Amino acid sequence: MNAVPPQRLAEFARQFRFSKGRLLSVHLRSSKHHGIQAIIHLKARTAIRSLADRPQMVRLRFVLSDVQEYRFQKRPHSDKRILQEVQFAYLDNLIYINFDAWEVEPGEKLGVFEIRGSEAFIAGRSLAWEQLPPKKT
Repeated sequence: MNAVPPQRLAEFARQFRFSKGRLLSVHLRSSKHHGIQAIIHLKARTAIRSLADRPQMVRLRFVLSDVQEYRFQKRPHSDKRILQEVQFAYLDNLIYINFDAWEVEPGEKLGVFEIRGSEAFIAGRSLAWEQLPPKKT
């Protein structure tokens, strides 16, 4: 697994396009050494780095350790499995992943209040990720 330090969250987020991706699963488990861990599986597209590149759909696994807060709420007539946008932020010594991101105006900073107002977010002390091999069909 690849650790993502807080100062590299923006760089990490630019590697993928989460819009129209899929949230596949969220599992919470208790660990003696890492507190509550969240294992999140999702699909996203790779970012285009040159005009010759074609975005590919990839499966990703995030592991967020020492989870301090989370919210996954489903409202009628909404499908939270299809991602509109995903935002990453480091606020109050926590890494936040917002799966129900609001539009942020240019120059505006994402805050804890905006994240907590969403229907799907999670916050923990450390983040690691890996790209999973394609599923065999």
